[in-house]
Amino acid sequence: MSSALPALACSPLYYGAETESFAGVQRRFDSVESVVVATLTQARKVTKTLHSQFGEDVDVPAEEDTFVIEQVFKGPAIVGDTLVLTTALSGCGISAIAQLTGPFIPPRPGAKRAEKQPEAPRRWLIYRNQNDDTQLTGSYMARPLFIASSDLYHMPRVLAAASRR
Repeated sequence: MSSALPALACSPLYYGAETESFAGVQRRFDSVESVVVATLTQARKVTKTLHSQFGEDVDVPAEEDTFVIEQVFKGPAIVGDTLVLTTALSGCGISAIAQLTGPFIPPRPGAKRAEKQPEAPRRWLIYRNQNDDTQLTGSYMARPLFIASSDLYHMPRVLAAASRR
């Protein structure tokens, strides 16, 4: 019997020289309609309804991440625009906070208060198609800038190549 949950296809994980090469960055850039640097301003827990192929709706835990666009490399976005991404935390989806900065830190025995919860990475590089239900997944399509440094390194050359086409 098949599961009522829809199949979630994940993009490849961010590993290997290919994803960091000029060709890899150019392929990502060419495959989407929009490439932006955005600042995470809010992350909150929500419920997302997924529609199965059998017509059933299933509610799953999700995270709604609000970003403000600070730089546009490609697409119709404008600096200062708000981008809201809702990511189902089942399947391939990751939390902007927990998965990239570590889990909740409980108080140490004898500590008077809990240790400070880690901060979420604030600045992200996001590749997406305008009409897609873009989510934060364990892939190279939406990553914190400190992980996407190779993309930023190659971006001037990618932009130059795109303008010549």
